[in-house]
Amino acid sequence: NLSSNEITAIGFSHIFDAISTNQSVVHLNLSTYDGVNRNRLSKKAVKKFKTMLLKNQILDTLYFQGVSFGNDGMSELVKAFNFGLDDMVKAGRAKQNM
Repeated sequence: NLSSNEITAIGFSHIFDAISTNQSVVHLNLSTYDGVNRNRLSKKAVKKFKTMLLKNQILDTLYFQGVSFGNDGMSELVKAFNFGLDDMVKAGRAKQNM
């Protein structure tokens, strides 16, 4: 649980790099609660997120509630989810009920 830790874009980049190859973390909470110690995600960090979606085969649950993305970050996040989901479906990794 890394929620409400004032994680910056650089911190997220490092987290996503680590999670890309980690085969132990199943649930990851990066949320921000009540606007306290807000975690922030940038466009550059979202690109790392996209790589993580493609490489990590274990991560099942990811929480981003209240995380600040900014306009560029949100746009890239939508692309990352679309790209990641398309690739996961092709690889047969997406759950049937998605």
